[in-house]
Amino acid sequence: MTIINLNTGKARTTKKEPLTKCNICDTDVDKSGLTGKILTGKVSYIPISFCHICMTGIIQMVMDKQNNE
Repeated sequence: MTIINLNTGKARTTKKEPLTKCNICDTDVDKSGLTGKILTGKVSYIPISFCHICMTGIIQMVMDKQNNE
């Protein structure tokens, strides 16, 4: 994207941040997906990213597991 300062007339370009990849299927994760960190133990975090399809599948598996018990 090019940004032009109207006062000075100088133009600058900005880089788009690349989308993160889904940890399961390796597709791009957009705003409909889930990106965050999971706490493991007392100190460390594991970064996670799930696309909408994989996140829906995980939620469905957990719901099925709860219904069977």
